[in-house]
Amino acid sequence: MKALSRFFALVFLTVLLYVIYGEVAGRYFFKVAFEPADKVAAQAALSALGRGTVSETEALYGMQHVYVASDSLRLHGYYMRNASDSARTVLLLHGYKDNALGMMSYVDRYLAAGYHVLLPDLRAHGLSEGDLVGFGWNDRQDVYRWIDWLIKRDSATRIVLHGLSMGAAAVMMVSDSLPEMVVACVEDAGYTSVYDEFDFQIRNIRPHSYAVLKEYVLRQAGRRAKRLAGFDFREASALDKVKKASIPMLFVHGDADDYVPFDMVLQLYNAKKGAKDLLVIQGAGHFNLLNRDSALYARRWSEFLARYVP
Repeated sequence: MKALSRFFALVFLTVLLYVIYGEVAGRYFFKVAFEPADKVAAQAALSALGRGTVSETEALYGMQHVYVASDSLRLHGYYMRNASDSARTVLLLHGYKDNALGMMSYVDRYLAAGYHVLLPDLRAHGLSEGDLVGFGWNDRQDVYRWIDWLIKRDSATRIVLHGLSMGAAAVMMVSDSLPEMVVACVEDAGYTSVYDEFDFQIRNIRPHSYAVLKEYVLRQAGRRAKRLAGFDFREASALDKVKKASIPMLFVHGDADDYVPFDMVLQLYNAKKGAKDLLVIQGAGHFNLLNRDSALYARRWSEFLARYVP
């Protein structure tokens, strides 16, 4: 009898520790993922690219500070008008805990190709307001606000959406419902869904002991996200949106990406119906798609734009 009592006591204690540990780990995971305490400052982003100061960059590129309101947040962006009389504009979206100026290498390419450039700071990044990272899903409505801003500025504009990593996820998450002025999308190293990316991070990137409790940790973190950020990890799916998208889309990924796994781009590309192209950069990781084989990237990118942007 005593042995049985000890057995049930041990089971109860194990379950209790499981619940407590999962709850604590879930809270910690949410805090680390969603609260941008270590977001990159504008100058740090430029320094990482070997650029000058923020003020020097703003002057050199003729950057205008522009703003939109979304979800009661004041969101900031930079607008650069091309010297050419062009009707083409790119909306460039940066990655996780980066900021708009981290996309300057992309800015150079689009300016050289004759595009005007709108370069927003995503919510909770850069100079934009917000306490929680949107992971593309909450950024969707912000992207629509920026598209509206461009159309109000020029109703005849032809818009390309181009995102990197989390910014790429945001691009795909609006790809199923866009105004006719948006004519093409480019996604660099985007993930299939927030759940899939977090699952991968726990299993492969962050070797914490709570990886054993992956499902419970994600469930607890997901409940907190639902309450505080307003969405569930599984519903925040770029893959589901891409399945319904008709807009031409270029998918770009490195086959050595250890942050957003390569198989995700294959899922996305295969799910996309209609006009699409896939560019695989051999040996590229998550953060060097432009530099690993810049000639290949430039050629395939320019061919895609020439094909689909009038």
